[in-house]
Amino acid sequence: MFFASSKSLVLCLFFFNIFYLCGQAFSEPQQGNSNSVLDIHHSAFKKYIISASALKVQLSQDTKNVLVDIRPRSQFEKCRIGGSINIPLYSIKTKGFLKNRHVVIVPNGYKLLTPLMECSRLETQGFKNIQILYGGIQAWVNIGGKVEGKPNSISAFYYMPALDIFEERQSNDWIVLDFTSNPFTTKRLFPQWKALYIGKPHKSLYTLIAYIKQKIVPLDNGQRRFLAVLNEPAKRGQKNVLAALTQLNINNFFITDVTPKKFKAFLKQQTRIAEAKNHLNIKRQRMREMGGRGRCGCGL
Repeated sequence: MFFASSKSLVLCLFFFNIFYLCGQAFSEPQQGNSNSVLDIHHSAFKKYIISASALKVQLSQDTKNVLVDIRPRSQFEKCRIGGSINIPLYSIKTKGFLKNRHVVIVPNGYKLLTPLMECSRLETQGFKNIQILYGGIQAWVNIGGKVEGKPNSISAFYYMPALDIFEERQSNDWIVLDFTSNPFTTKRLFPQWKALYIGKPHKSLYTLIAYIKQKIVPLDNGQRRFLAVLNEPAKRGQKNVLAALTQLNINNFFITDVTPKKFKAFLKQQTRIAEAKNHLNIKRQRMREMGGRGRCGCGL
């Protein structure tokens, strides 16, 4: 009886912690946008985030740090921070030896909400000091951090899939760099994010670098992530944008791996999936309320 009560108490405390964090960190919805926006740098989540520069200092002083790279094994083998270990995010809770260590999670950089929620859960399970490397391994490379494997392969990790863009839509730390021909494109696709319209990439890389240096560098305070959106991501313009952002050491930048047109179609697909799930949940709820009785309500 005591064991069951203790278990219930632990579960209650866990869910209270999750709801409290979410309630504290969610800001009011923006006008014209029904989705709430999560303040990544709110005090409720700030303790879980560490910058690449701060981590570099810590690694030179503290031997208790354990870098846990949660990226797919294939990416980890191509390029990784020296001394890091590869463990899937949801397997960390099974590694008891990490509870008394300072654990730094190394993500892909563009996916932050899921690791943040998992950090909160791990804390309730006895992990005393756990943080996430803001910007992921890309941020580490941008500050000159040493990596093992093939450093040239890091450029492939800057491309952000449509599904991850969709899952990150409630984060408030993104700035969209609009390299399309229509300034209203990103405002319609990303109404909850700040957008900076730049226009089609300049033919000259030198001109593009000068423009980005003037417009984007002042916004790069280490607490922002940048998403470059192009009409034709597979062509020359994308390479110039990647080269310019890299040369200027812009922190935490990524590029969409789909065109706005394809992403719009993807959003419609996700909306249909969400509506279907909602319809199914309503149907299941009605069946539970009926208590398994027949349509006439008499149990036949």
